[in-house]
Amino acid sequence: MAKIYLHENPPEKVLELLITDNTLPDPVRAITHELRARAWQASGNTLEGARERTLLEALLSGADLIEQNREQIWNNLRLITPIALKQLIIEPPPDILSGWMELVELSRRYLQQPGALAEVTPHWQQRYPGHPATAAFIPKLLDSLNLVGQTPGQIALLLPLNGNLAEAAGAIRDGVLAAYY
Repeated sequence: MAKIYLHENPPEKVLELLITDNTLPDPVRAITHELRARAWQASGNTLEGARERTLLEALLSGADLIEQNREQIWNNLRLITPIALKQLIIEPPPDILSGWMELVELSRRYLQQPGALAEVTPHWQQRYPGHPATAAFIPKLLDSLNLVGQTPGQIALLLPLNGNLAEAAGAIRDGVLAAYY
């Protein structure tokens, strides 16, 4: 019923329908957390969506499902503004959700300096021992940040050279060529 509600009604209705009950069997609890996470995301509350996904992880089996869930947590928390994220880290280490939030904050701080991020992640790992991001997520994050910092070998510039925008396009083309040479 909640799956149907999620597609046809406001997310708040789904959240009213699905209560967290730790006495339910694990597969039912997993579905409940997944649907609640999707409902929170649909309502724009990405923090609560990430919180539901941290609870969901313990109920997942299969490396692919766990990795997808971690990426969803990451993507949800990246949508929160840096100021709000800093204010929302209220639980001390080793809280899992706070660990994710702090990792997002570190990745933003060292976005252009992946080497510096690699240096501070061991300190983060000491603060959050056994955190789910430690095993495969952090190396993958560092690899992606190394790619972001690289200068592209080629770029493409598509501009209208005819018509009423030709003059502005010519100025842009000339500026790019001037910068290149």
